[in-house]
Amino acid sequence: MSVVKTEGGRWRARVYLSGKQIAMATFDRKGDAEAWEREQKQSLRTHTWVDPKQGKVAFSKVIEDFNKFREGTVARHTFDTDESNLRLHVPRTLAMRPIASIRASDFEDLYSVMLRDRARGTVRRFREALVAVGRYAMDRGLVAENAAQRSKVPQGRGDTTDPVRPLTSAELIRLIARARETHAGYANLIELAYLTGARWGELAELRVKDVVDRGTKSLLISRSRSDGYDVTQTKSRRERLVPLTTRAQTVLAEQCAGKSRESLIFVSPREKRLNRGNFERAVGWKAASSGHRFHDLRHTAATRWIRLGIDIKTVSVWLGHSDSAITHRRYVGWLTDDATSSALEKLERAAEIGE
Repeated sequence: MSVVKTEGGRWRARVYLSGKQIAMATFDRKGDAEAWEREQKQSLRTHTWVDPKQGKVAFSKVIEDFNKFREGTVARHTFDTDESNLRLHVPRTLAMRPIASIRASDFEDLYSVMLRDRARGTVRRFREALVAVGRYAMDRGLVAENAAQRSKVPQGRGDTTDPVRPLTSAELIRLIARARETHAGYANLIELAYLTGARWGELAELRVKDVVDRGTKSLLISRSRSDGYDVTQTKSRRERLVPLTTRAQTVLAEQCAGKSRESLIFVSPREKRLNRGNFERAVGWKAASSGHRFHDLRHTAATRWIRLGIDIKTVSVWLGHSDSAITHRRYVGWLTDDATSSALEKLERAAEIGE
């Protein structure tokens, strides 16, 4: 028999291959021992068997080895984000457990806790890092399956953070005026963010050659650079054209005057690359922004376009979203009134002509 009762009253299961014992485990209940034995035999039949001894390594050790293996193989920003998420969000109680003991439900319980005060996007990104760790563990024969891959982020939570908070006209005027007292380039940076919806990293990497005329004066956005990192593609990995209003053209003309095609459009007062921390300290962002983030300038652009009646697909293209559904979900609250009014207008018009 491969499942026997020990002298201490527990149940011991053994697995054999070609007459040789390859695995053994002891359980308090006979049913658990038999279930474990069946799992081991099934994995042998499907050629997915992993030596249970390998799975005894602590999850924290696997994460440590994963980070060492991965460093230099992915973009630095990606590495730092994942390393930080794994370090900050994997609790010690989970980190000290053997990796083979961790189930999808353990991760899902963790997601639920995180969603109480973190944005869903943050939790999804954390899950992606866990999936990568699980894939690493499988490749090294530590586990037979990727528990993180089977885990799901719960629905219906985590939607209260990272709200859409556009600036009012008064707030925007005050912020630009405050920045202009420090550095005209910083004031122009704020204004162009509002006029084009470009992200900080995209604005930081804009060059004179990105102001183009393809039938319409436009801004070509194809690169991004986070502070301290190398240049990358945009978030959607696509380039996009954003048409320039007369005011946007004036701002850019002022910024580009006397510069070569390859020159950065926006730089610090000392002609160095932009740094968000230095920028915010220089303009007194905390006091002047009425609690807004720089990213809220992007929301201000998007909601203004929507209020002006620009269709959601066009807004999505200008923002650089990979799918217009993303734009719709983010700004649906700004669409409702206009959409309802438009529909009612069509109904009224149809009734007047007897359709």
